Amino acid sequence: MGRIIHKGVFFGIWCLCLLVPCVTLGASGGGTWDQQALAGVFREKLLDRMPWEGTEVEIENFNSQPAELLLPAGVIVFEIVQGESGFKPGRKLLVIAAKVNGQEVARVRMWGDLHLYGQVVCAGRQLSRGDLLTAADVILVRSDLSRLGANVVRRGEEAVGKRLSVGLGPGALVYDRFLEEPPLVERGDLVTIVARNEHLSLSVPGRLREEGTLGDLVRVKNLISRKELLARVEDERTVVVSMDGQL
Repeated sequence: MGRIIHKGVFFGIWCLCLLVPCVTLGASGGGTWDQQALAGVFREKLLDRMPWEGTEVEIENFNSQPAELLLPAGVIVFEIVQGESGFKPGRKLLVIAAKVNGQEVARVRMWGDLHLYGQVVCAGRQLSRGDLLTAADVILVRSDLSRLGANVVRRGEEAVGKRLSVGLGPGALVYDRFLEEPPLVERGDLVTIVARNEHLSLSVPGRLREEGTLGDLVRVKNLISRKELLARVEDERTVVVSMDGQL
């Protein structure tokens, strides 16, 4: 059986209406349902709750047992009695009950390989650990998502502005675990150390001993007392310590 390609929800519905209109419409009909028509049923049952956007789906190596169904005239409905819907790519096996006028008249086993294709983010050039990614550093490549990990980055905006925790060669896939938020403050930055509660706020100048992002605990040196403290990054110029702590 050749490949069955799905591009978007509306395209898929249009194809299904051409192939197997009585599956979705409950129309009156009968006769022989061959491999092409059964493949349309298989597709619909896998994809009727499709959560993927901006992707293409291919169903390969479709087969069924029996290979054809001879159904009497009437309102035909197909229901899954065993198997799963198409939330995950891979090998799929469904047992489908064919009902005519509400009565089950046959069951058919269907199987095939569901592949999910879409754009993924790849390195557009040689990138080093610690690089802050720009739009020029990444490219979008169509790939078979069925063969990739779940945390591959799918959109360029999810990578741009992040810092790499590893080096990547040209064309290498970008995964979530490779990205980290860039530091909001750097080692050596001058900041204001603030200790506050609802009644009182005290502040002294400080110098950071390490970098950090928003909400991180970082080491900071009080330039008045010369003591080193742990403080939480509030913004690029302010770190906050507990009022119970000593400035």
